[in-house]
Amino acid sequence: MIAVQDTLIAVDVGNSRAKWGLFVGGSLTATASLPLDDPAAYDRQLRAWGTHASRPTSHASPTWSVATVNPDGARSLVDWLRAGGFEPLDLDNPLLLPLRVQLDRPEAVGIDRLLDAVAVNVRRQAGRPAIIVDAGSAITVDAVSADGAFLGGAIAVGLGLSARALHEFTYWLPLVNVTAAAAPLGRSTPDAMHSGLFWGTVGAVRELVRQLAGSLGGSPELFLTGGDAALIAPHVDPAAHLAPDLTLHGIYLATQHVRTAR
Repeated sequence: MIAVQDTLIAVDVGNSRAKWGLFVGGSLTATASLPLDDPAAYDRQLRAWGTHASRPTSHASPTWSVATVNPDGARSLVDWLRAGGFEPLDLDNPLLLPLRVQLDRPEAVGIDRLLDAVAVNVRRQAGRPAIIVDAGSAITVDAVSADGAFLGGAIAVGLGLSARALHEFTYWLPLVNVTAAAAPLGRSTPDAMHSGLFWGTVGAVRELVRQLAGSLGGSPELFLTGGDAALIAPHVDPAAHLAPDLTLHGIYLATQHVRTAR
């Protein structure tokens, strides 16, 4: 059983799934990907981790922090937590984060993009800019300045969403699932779709990284995160840092910042 003293469960609610991260004593010890609206799954996950959510106490229960780009998708989780007596920290306000955001409307930026930058700022080399690729339902490619400010970036369509669009908006094309690098020369319609989806995505990310690097100057470090990061990373840049839990670490760091400020 995992000790729950000094335990934080960080939750990143995305467009299709909710990713949980269990932090004990500052270390990420376990992760889980769960449905958006399934309280029974939440109960099972807590039992699997050996934590308790019946009633919060100072020493016997975890605390929770939630960040979401999908408020409707987060509602079931938040209701479930409150029914158990918890009031999770809601990280929906960029002003809560230990991050300078050099945009006209910071509140209009997906909070996951900002949390990724929070995490990268403790990983990148001091004085060196960074580029962050988050490859999920959408692909975001964002720039962090040499002094740690979030500068914005680009948003493109992710692999799964592209595959769905080809299927739903054409007559003949099937729904395919890209789970591996594809042969460039497709000898069937599904193979041709795999090739176009995979290498088209890799090419788009490469070019976006190149363009952002040019605007940053210097030699930015490259970080890849998100569900498809491991799939595309070797083909985008073999020297890139693969950080699958970057957003969860950003939630943890932001939570510690808020606690200290209070």
